[in-house]
Amino acid sequence: MGHDAPSEKLAQLHRLGADLNACHPSLDVFHVKMSDLAFSDDVVLAEYVTFLEVMKDVTLKLYP
Repeated sequence: MGHDAPSEKLAQLHRLGADLNACHPSLDVFHVKMSDLAFSDDVVLAEYVTFLEVMKDVTLKLYP
């Protein structure tokens, strides 16, 4: 018995209707392309200030 893979956990969040937001400058720093993301069609990219505004009211934050 183990844990679900991160991709499965993200798939569960997606099925439950979670909003997925990504900080565009952070993706650049970590050399992550939109095609690398599990649900690139459903991820909202935002610049840093916009991202902070969105993130202040969320209930769960995931960091790389």
